[in-house]
Amino acid sequence: MVAFRDISYYGWQDIYYVDVEHSSSDSPYPITGSNIYRIKIDSSGTLYMCGFYSVPGLDDCWFVERSKDGGYNWELVDFVNTANARDRARGLCIDSNDVIYVCGQEEDSNGDRNWIVRRSTTGNSGTFEYVDFINRTPDKPDYAYDVAVDSNNAVYVVGSEVVGVLNHIVVRKSDTGESGSFYYVSDGNSDQYSITGIGYGIYIDPNDYIYIMCDNYLGAKGNEWLVARSTTGLSDSFGLVDRMAS
Repeated sequence: MVAFRDISYYGWQDIYYVDVEHSSSDSPYPITGSNIYRIKIDSSGTLYMCGFYSVPGLDDCWFVERSKDGGYNWELVDFVNTANARDRARGLCIDSNDVIYVCGQEEDSNGDRNWIVRRSTTGNSGTFEYVDFINRTPDKPDYAYDVAVDSNNAVYVVGSEVVGVLNHIVVRKSDTGESGSFYYVSDGNSDQYSITGIGYGIYIDPNDYIYIMCDNYLGAKGNEWLVARSTTGLSDSFGLVDRMAS
């Protein structure tokens, strides 16, 4: 059984955050808790949700589950635990062909937290594969926080990479979603690492305008909330449309 709490959404197709409680019967693992970050629905009405389990001896485990009966029963279709460490699925989207994309972090045996994107063309167990991976700086965390697709099924992923000692906001895009096809489009400057902070969310409107929401670090001045927009999705096309200092 899954108990949903605190659901904030832009509409049923675009539920943004869901916090849930699982019973142990939902998973083949003896979980002590779970967090779910995204839930989406495909063209057939099948629900997909992603997040992480807390499993004794395994720490945090990336998972994707699906339900074909409106959320009453769920089955595990993707599971990642590479080094008994912190693996967390944070973003999920489904394109017009019902291809599922999931993004998040994977911690390896060296303690590096790596940006990863996985996808499945069917949503079945055992069919999810890696299509993007970043470990820019050893011993530093790289996070993929959210993923979205436009009307042409181009895939956009927002998150952060560490350059030096600070997180920097980045956006990566793939026109096909295939492995090796992702590239940086990032922020509105010539240097994709010029804004320090973390990109937490991405939304693409019906006109294919891309919006990213970010937390920008201002050093001693604190943080500020940013929203950037691109009307083309091309490299260096993101411009600031809103900001609010803390």
